[in-house]
Amino acid sequence: MIRVAGVDLGFRVTGVALADITPQGALVAAGAYCVQTAQDPGKKSMFVSHQDADCAEHLAKHLVELLNQPAIQLVCVELPHGGAKGARANRCMGIATGVMASVRMVLKRSMEYYTPRDTRIAATGTDEATKQQVIDAMHGLYEWQEQRPRELEEAVADAFATIEAARRGGMLPFLMREAVKQGAASDSKVRSAFPSPSAPTK
Repeated sequence: MIRVAGVDLGFRVTGVALADITPQGALVAAGAYCVQTAQDPGKKSMFVSHQDADCAEHLAKHLVELLNQPAIQLVCVELPHGGAKGARANRCMGIATGVMASVRMVLKRSMEYYTPRDTRIAATGTDEATKQQVIDAMHGLYEWQEQRPRELEEAVADAFATIEAARRGGMLPFLMREAVKQGAASDSKVRSAFPSPSAPTK
């Protein structure tokens, strides 16, 4: 069995989903987590850039802790797109993307990147899907404890949808085929460990 991680990357809220590939090639939810970063209201005198640095450090620390598992063979990441309105939003997306690239370098993990459009289509079959439709679709495939508030639930659903996007191409189909082969090989070894039934004596 191998483990795949899906990440819905955000500067304020990041969703992380873990799924195990069974020997039969099925994906089973193995965990759902959220990483939240927030500026400390008690540090109003700090420059915004200083608080951004604190948030980036917090995000990096928790991503390393969640993704630094020997069983994880592939990390699939939905990167924030650059279509946000406003300099602040684009700055936050850029920081989050830089954090993810740094985590990849530190952990030396195989990672694949996807767009929000990729994950919506993988989850629902359409680029016009609402956030609720993505949540409903992923709950139909995976079981996880509902997250509150709603933005955390959206982040986890998007993280699972990223795994679904990875199932359409890239390394994951290859890993799944290898898991199936290894499962079949293991079954064969188990069967061969038992002696064949003796022929009936007359």
